[in-house]
Amino acid sequence: MLVPSLASAQDVPIAAEPVPDADAASPLEGDAAFRFRRFVIAHDNDGWLLDRFNPEDRAYTGGGQLLFGFDGRWADWVGERLPFAESFGDAEFALAAGLKLQVFTPDDVRDVEDPDPDERPYAGYLTSTFAAQRRKANTEDHFQLDLGVIGPSSLAEEAQTALHTSRGWDKQLPDEFAVNARLRKTWRVPITGELHDGFAMELLPDLSGDVGNVYIRGSLGLTLRAGLNLPDDFQTPRIDDPGSMLGGWTSPGIYAFVRGQTQLVAYNAFLDGTAFHDSRSVDSEPFVNSVEIGGVWNLGSYFGWRDAELIYSWTALTDEYDNDDLFDSYGTLQLRIGF
Repeated sequence: MLVPSLASAQDVPIAAEPVPDADAASPLEGDAAFRFRRFVIAHDNDGWLLDRFNPEDRAYTGGGQLLFGFDGRWADWVGERLPFAESFGDAEFALAAGLKLQVFTPDDVRDVEDPDPDERPYAGYLTSTFAAQRRKANTEDHFQLDLGVIGPSSLAEEAQTALHTSRGWDKQLPDEFAVNARLRKTWRVPITGELHDGFAMELLPDLSGDVGNVYIRGSLGLTLRAGLNLPDDFQTPRIDDPGSMLGGWTSPGIYAFVRGQTQLVAYNAFLDGTAFHDSRSVDSEPFVNSVEIGGVWNLGSYFGWRDAELIYSWTALTDEYDNDDLFDSYGTLQLRIGF
């Protein structure tokens, strides 16, 4: 009987343990796969207490949003696969997810069962929002995808008639699955350094575009903000365009802002009608301008929050369609909590 010698056994090569590839690791692995960074609750209304300048229930009459922001390993994994990732090097990344409802009505909502076909149609828009953000130095890129529904299934009729008298919802836009993608790039341009007691001013120019069966449009915006201890973030948030999930306040502060925007509109489902079903419609204006004025107050750090922002703004728009001869505006109130 032959017994293998110890020497021969030692001569047998032993396979080396594979070295884990850090780049191949699942984004879900690790203690910091997710870090909850921001919670946002927002409400738009063209009446109630938010728009005392023009308290009429018409056009974009109101909306609401809940939004959550995250960073961590999964956000990094997604961000490193965004377009042109290699040119950004060591950037910061964040993700956002939320739900929003927007309500649109014609100018006359007083017990009119068959609204004027020359006025914008009743419409509701309920959608989930998914976004990824990338920031480096004084630039931020925002990639957003909205998936939802236009029509009765949005529950806009129930939301609007709970507070107002309106009988024209039988003529609203029909149910249609809604997909909309948005890309926005924002720059932060300091005008002054920190002056006396932390006062500073800066500009935030931005370019954005939408493609989908909700909007096809391009936008150019410019925000001027001035105040005490400005946060190191980008873009004053709105329901249809979330603000920064990264950055924030380093100390208590307050600021005022004014924002102007010009939109080149090729398609707006809430005016031009739904893309895949017959519906009421009006001819949308190719250019829509808006101005937004508001203020942001950092309430401070409580209960483990990094910061809490209370935001109020008022927005006025130029005519959105051919027979839109009335002044349209709405107010916005938001609470944004950073962790």
